[in-house]
Amino acid sequence: MKKGGFLFFAMLMMLSCGKNNISKTDQLVGKWELRESAGGIAGTITYHPGNGVILDFIDNNAYKFVIPGMPSRSGVYELHKTSHPDDLLLKIHYIANGQPQVESDSIRLEEGKLIFLPSAPCCDIPSVTYSRLN
Repeated sequence: MKKGGFLFFAMLMMLSCGKNNISKTDQLVGKWELRESAGGIAGTITYHPGNGVILDFIDNNAYKFVIPGMPSRSGVYELHKTSHPDDLLLKIHYIANGQPQVESDSIRLEEGKLIFLPSAPCCDIPSVTYSRLN
């Protein structure tokens, strides 16, 4: 009986973990526009709606990054849990100059905001905030 209870509990935990992962991915899917860069040497910079700097996460783990006047970048992305319960690790894969590249960023999703967190508190790196468009 003890073995059956443990197996039930283990299965329940695995199922609940999967649901949390899916909901975070669902929260990320959609178009996001750059709104603010805070901290770092430049201080706080506010970007107005319609600036055109767009991150578009598509539900098949594809993404597209658009900066007006520059070639767009696209590829695939992965989301992973981190030790901080509110943060996620976003890995984006793309090709630059014919070579595969991977960038890893810690992000946080908060009520219509996608926040890229500084990679280290020691450095002069700002947090960057995007607002959901759809």
